[in-house]
Amino acid sequence: MSYPGLPSNPENGYNYSPNGSQFGQEGLQRSSYPAVNYPSPPQAPNLGMYGGIGFAEPNQRPSYMPGSNQSSPYYNPPSQQFSQQMPMSMPSSTPSQTPQYGIPMPMSMPASAPLPSHQFNTPMPSQQFNTPMPMPMPMPASAPQSMPYSMHQQQQSNLYHTPQQFGHVQPAYPPVSHVSAAATNPCFTPPTSVVTPSKNLSSKTDSGKRPTVKPKSNFNATEDCEKLKKAMKGFGCDEKSITSILSSRSNSQRVMIAATYKSLFGKELVKELKGELSGNYEDLVVALMTPLPEYLATELNKAMKGGGTEEAVLIEILCPADELELQDIKEAYQNKFGRSLEEAIKKETSGSFCSILISILQCNRSKNEMATDEQAKQAAEQLYKAGEAKWGTEESTFIRFFANESYAGIRKTDEHYMKKTGHSLEKAIKKEFSGSLRKALKAILLVAHNKHSYFAHRIFKSVKGMGTKEKQLMRIIVTRCEIDLGNIKEQFRSKTGKPLEDTISRETSGDFKKLLLALTADG
Repeated sequence: MSYPGLPSNPENGYNYSPNGSQFGQEGLQRSSYPAVNYPSPPQAPNLGMYGGIGFAEPNQRPSYMPGSNQSSPYYNPPSQQFSQQMPMSMPSSTPSQTPQYGIPMPMSMPASAPLPSHQFNTPMPSQQFNTPMPMPMPMPASAPQSMPYSMHQQQQSNLYHTPQQFGHVQPAYPPVSHVSAAATNPCFTPPTSVVTPSKNLSSKTDSGKRPTVKPKSNFNATEDCEKLKKAMKGFGCDEKSITSILSSRSNSQRVMIAATYKSLFGKELVKELKGELSGNYEDLVVALMTPLPEYLATELNKAMKGGGTEEAVLIEILCPADELELQDIKEAYQNKFGRSLEEAIKKETSGSFCSILISILQCNRSKNEMATDEQAKQAAEQLYKAGEAKWGTEESTFIRFFANESYAGIRKTDEHYMKKTGHSLEKAIKKEFSGSLRKALKAILLVAHNKHSYFAHRIFKSVKGMGTKEKQLMRIIVTRCEIDLGNIKEQFRSKTGKPLEDTISRETSGDFKKLLLALTADG
């Protein structure tokens, strides 16, 4: 990269880097020069129109610099003005050529230091100093100074990729339109095309999400740490304060609270809480304090640990997850357990169920939300021939379709399957498959039609019959409260005729119930 107006001669080994740290083929670093502090000269030189940044006229440069000596890299006696080469290795490959010099002056160089011309042995004409020196264009005030997770890219409105990573942190710069960016920075090149959401994008699964827990405004991690420390101090524990704080902070804010707590008191907040709490309430608090991808990775590991595998947990976590969520979960699993999630699934599952989970983990689901009727009709025909139209079932055809087709394509294919056979794909799946593969295919089909309805069904299954599956209920509320738990509550009420809060009050008790209710309450 070269600055406008400054000569660049790669053949001689000189290139300009934006930060001025690389001087060319010899690899000289500016940091290799010792720091020398020069006292101010007795009489300030004429710095011309550039003030502290410009050059002094050659015939007005002071010949004496207090504190200087001939060993100084900036010493230049009057008799040798502009004839001494700069203290750096020059390329020896072209001795007959005079190297071009255009390296920006270090900002720490004294204003009176000698500055060579573009030709080392050629006196610099005085009229050149009246020509504005080309300087790097400063960045506009609205340009980002630094960019903080994977926040991966992260433009989907889901919990794992929220634009405000810690809730209280405002963006480092306001949005800049192409017009304003071009006006403030002539180097700005607007994109040739802008990707806009498709008009046919279904609103059944992605838009209109209503979280029940939102990032707290005016969030103060230190203040929350002091309150939590006080709640755990002395005999007993103030569960009410803990519930109040954790239920009104986002997951990223709780993670920041844990980091701040360790900085303030030198202790792990999660360990402190586990020492004070017990039972389902302890498990729920620990789940809230854990980064969500890590929490889901832990739940997957528990489901595959010990004797037997809880296939329903694998289905609940992996089948509804989008591409970004799957990538985060896989990364968290690798970091926490030292092996890939794919390896663990291959070891703990088998057959076609293993195949569909591995296919899902490849994150190759189509993003085409504009499936045509002709494409859907062909897909319905292929599924019919692979299933109901023959003896036996080509499971690979169904796995390939449900693991890779977009949700819009699955919905439209279901419509054409109904027209062709008189019944839905769900009925065909029930007829042709069994076991965990059947459950996985049905889950994907239901998520494609309405993800909120799928999780409402999972909550209903957790409280149905004798006993309550607290772990399942807790997992859904913890993972969906910052995404779409408001929508799930609506679906739950339409299916059961009862509010979710009433079901939680009836099926749970104690501080566990209070924290669940706080998380499900509309914010």
